[in-house]
Amino acid sequence: MNKKVLIIGEVLFDRFSNGVKVLGGAPFNVAWSLKGFGLNPLLISRVGDDENGKEIIKTMKNWELDISGIQIDKNHPTGAVNIEMKGNNHTFDILANQAYDFIDFEKINDLILKNDIKLLYNGSLSLRTNKTYNDYFEFKKEINISNFLDVNLRKPWYDIQKIKKLINIANYVKLNNEELIEITGIKNENIDKLAQKFFEKNNFKMLILTKGNNGATIFTKDKILNKPSVKKEKFIDSVGAGDAFSSVVIYGIINNWKLDKILKVALKFSSQICCIKGAVIKDKKFYKIVLK
Repeated sequence: MNKKVLIIGEVLFDRFSNGVKVLGGAPFNVAWSLKGFGLNPLLISRVGDDENGKEIIKTMKNWELDISGIQIDKNHPTGAVNIEMKGNNHTFDILANQAYDFIDFEKINDLILKNDIKLLYNGSLSLRTNKTYNDYFEFKKEINISNFLDVNLRKPWYDIQKIKKLINIANYVKLNNEELIEITGIKNENIDKLAQKFFEKNNFKMLILTKGNNGATIFTKDKILNKPSVKKEKFIDSVGAGDAFSSVVIYGIINNWKLDKILKVALKFSSQICCIKGAVIKDKKFYKIVLK
């Protein structure tokens, strides 16, 4: 439990069309949930020297998240995403040239030396620029830490060939059915069979496929496990549901949970996140109840 999860990526504000503003970004959401579960994650991100950046740091401190990995950018604003709800679905307008696009990877090595890192988590969005993408690969060459890649394909901010290269160096990969089809280019095949071929083609420890209302499937060398989705008590929005799922899988990996428990709790928690506005909630009981 003393070992940390190193999380690299964006922290930003999700801005809804009704004027509501909530903290977000897949890496931030995962870090927040892991802290709620009782871990002590180390989030590496970058915020602007502005009011939003100050608010993020203050909120992290209040949640007792480690802020030593938060870099301050004096030239670029704190990240923001405009979200438009359409029924039960949402669309994203992810702004360009945000502070998290300029993470300084050279500053991360000292933090790694000061902490006992068990696992590296990163998404793909914060590596959308050529510089951060190349810097990440150089950084990855210098460390010997298993990594969990959370694929987040957000138009127009991805290149499939670059995503494939990120997948090639990952140990644990999570994506949804639409992302799997996009990456493989194969549309007319059973999604679980397609995922199994994708898993067998790559040298993953684990492949996690989320399928929205159809639940999720986890692939390992020893087992393939599929479970249906959990009924949502009161659906509000699906923002952060995938991140919630990732956080439970990571927690389960760290604590050597059996595959069945990982998938069961991950589906339960992601369902509960759909019953709140945005991806995080400032109520520690919300996180403790999930793990019972």
